Amino acid sequence: MPRRSYETSIYPFSRRLETKRQRKRAEFLESIGVRFEGDPESNDLPHIYLPRLHRQKTEKDQNTKLGDALLKLAQDSSTNDHVTSHQDQMSTVQREIREFTDWIVPHLRKSGFELDFKRPIVIESIPPWTTAEKEIPCLLPFSLKKVRLKPLDPGYVVMQLPRRDSTDSDEFSNLRSEDRLHLSPKKTYHLFHKILKKAFQKESIPFERLRMVLKDSRYCIYYDLKNYGWRIEIIPAIHIYKSNAVLVSKPFDIDENASSEMRWRICWAQKEAEIIRSISCTDKGIRTKALQIVCKLCQKDWRLKMLTPYQIQTTLLFDMDYHVDHSPRWQRSSLEECVLSLLNRLLHYAKAGYLPHFIIEGLDLFGLLDPKTVILYKSALERLTTNEKALISLIERTRPEDDAEPLWLEPKPDSVALPNLQIPTYTGIV
Repeated sequence: MPRRSYETSIYPFSRRLETKRQRKRAEFLESIGVRFEGDPESNDLPHIYLPRLHRQKTEKDQNTKLGDALLKLAQDSSTNDHVTSHQDQMSTVQREIREFTDWIVPHLRKSGFELDFKRPIVIESIPPWTTAEKEIPCLLPFSLKKVRLKPLDPGYVVMQLPRRDSTDSDEFSNLRSEDRLHLSPKKTYHLFHKILKKAFQKESIPFERLRMVLKDSRYCIYYDLKNYGWRIEIIPAIHIYKSNAVLVSKPFDIDENASSEMRWRICWAQKEAEIIRSISCTDKGIRTKALQIVCKLCQKDWRLKMLTPYQIQTTLLFDMDYHVDHSPRWQRSSLEECVLSLLNRLLHYAKAGYLPHFIIEGLDLFGLLDPKTVILYKSALERLTTNEKALISLIERTRPEDDAEPLWLEPKPDSVALPNLQIPTYTGIV
């Protein structure tokens, strides 16, 4: 078949290419779907259309009762009289967090303990454990030599230490579990508290700003920030070489062995945050708004109240994975479409009785729930996805009253009560 000339090519204007290099470049651009548009008589460089992932959202959302109700709920925070004050607070808090993370690592490395500390990780997405208001999880990862990882159930590992008699001492003496063979999460908390106190003592930082408390048989280390009552939860973590995953000593929300002396949990918070950040950059944050809204709706419906934000975030990741493969214009979806899609995806997993982890194969986030609870989820989600009036009614009940103070302004007492399941307010992405 004769080769067609560029005078009759698929470009909307005729342009003779004079060199072989230019011709090959044009063929390459044509093969990857780049098309030109311009005036045939003009010498200006024609506009190059970028792939659809990078196009801006230009379509206007359709006006529906449900769409209007969702937009009002999403706009409540932005139209609140206190929003400017809140933004100033968050800016101050984030700056103080950066100062803390920049300061802490050199002091930890000079503490005299044989631990190779890495850069702290401030979790920006929803973590797999419940986080209280005005509380920011910060992982302090470290690496250990002469330690072997042994996988257990999906999502869990134990750290095997070199064998030692009970009378022998080594660099792991303060970290060994009761059987002297494994790294203990609880003893790691105690060692971290000791190291941090030593670092603070050198800088004359008041000890009362650093606290380790026992909450529901779980240890927590808190560092109180100077501004607005915020605090950092410091979580010991083990760095995995060449991986975005870390092993954390903190139990997950639904954990059969929350008080284990040996189990460490695999946490992919960094990778999940990267995925959500990429989604937000592409769809202008519409799905993170949908995530916030669904979390709030679930907190208002008594049948869905125990559905954790992390489970909802995981469902969003699966929903996005589906739409990227099957919906060429997924980045132009409206808020109404995103909320309904997320609710329907939750219903799909409730019907199946199985919610897989997005990254860890074999881990079921519904696995430890009572089957009756999952059935309750199913009935509630079926009603919300098939009855528009019921969904609008729930949205109206979720909206705060006009004269109500926002939740982040309420003082939080220093107690050991169970943290609520509201979506964390600290996150920069969500």
